[in-house]
Amino acid sequence: MDDDERGQYAREFGAVERPSRRGRQAVDALGYAVAVTLTVAAVVGVLSLALGAGLNGVKYGLFVVGILLFGVATLKLRPTAPYSDARNLLPTDSGEESGFQAAVQGAIPARYRLSPDERVSDALKLFLASVLVLAVSFVMERVFGVAVPGAS
Repeated sequence: MDDDERGQYAREFGAVERPSRRGRQAVDALGYAVAVTLTVAAVVGVLSLALGAGLNGVKYGLFVVGILLFGVATLKLRPTAPYSDARNLLPTDSGEESGFQAAVQGAIPARYRLSPDERVSDALKLFLASVLVLAVSFVMERVFGVAVPGAS
């Protein structure tokens, strides 16, 4: 059965076709970024509340972790010069699925799941996660008004 016959069969019998590879990669990357953001927010939130810093501590903690993730992701995304023999101190992809990535894949609907070799790079997913962590910190300050006490 070729692709045209599959598509016709899917239309006739109401079967749902899988989204394109790029669409599944986008869902995978977004799911990873959301999972990293929720994990960081939970850890920072527990630490901040335990130390008595409250939501201000959460906001600053998210900002600091977001900047650190941004830096690591930027270094991982940087291409290696063709003439360089330097070892890559921050490997980009190991070709294996980590436990965290397996958990993210388990949370994604089955029709959007990808094998490890089909996914976008870990560096790009980490970059997206850093931007999302920074965005949450920004939204906490600008939208929800979590600011330094006494400042206007």
